[in-house]
Amino acid sequence: MRKILPALSLFCLLISSAHAADWVNRFDITPKGTATFKASSINIPEAESYEESSVEDYNSAVALNNQAIEALNSSDFKKAENLLKQAVSISPASAGFRKNYLVALNKSGNTKEFLKQAEIQLSLNPEDHQTAYSIGLAYLNNYKDYETAANYISYAINLAPNESNYVLALITALENTGKYSDTVFEILQNNINL
Repeated sequence: MRKILPALSLFCLLISSAHAADWVNRFDITPKGTATFKASSINIPEAESYEESSVEDYNSAVALNNQAIEALNSSDFKKAENLLKQAVSISPASAGFRKNYLVALNKSGNTKEFLKQAEIQLSLNPEDHQTAYSIGLAYLNNYKDYETAANYISYAINLAPNESNYVLALITALENTGKYSDTVFEILQNNINL
């Protein structure tokens, strides 16, 4: 990797000020290149308006959800995916069914549908850092789109700054872009104290 990330400025922005002050005291890293990372804003689509389902429909969705959980526990991920797709279509306003659907989609390897549904989930709850992080991981691991991954993971970090695994995933995404120095990342990975 040819350029050094102004690591402290990046991570000082992403981590709470108390942690950032601690980092400033621990590291003396002077940027030698011009590469910087500033997360661009992610495009969260406007949430659709979903009406609450009837009690009868909700109970049907609960039954499907319960069957899907059994399928997940049996590692029958495709069956779980299909059951939860039905549950979400019957009761689209239920965040619990949507979250389980995301788990099933992720486990079954249906990345394209996972990303579509995760975007819907994030639009319904923009504070859902776990979904933003999961989207970032999908871009990182499945599509090797490191910049997009870094943007979603940065968004998750802004919502949950004490999640050290989020910071490590961001480091991985940025490192894989090929724009930043390995030594900076090694120092940071060895000294993360969140």
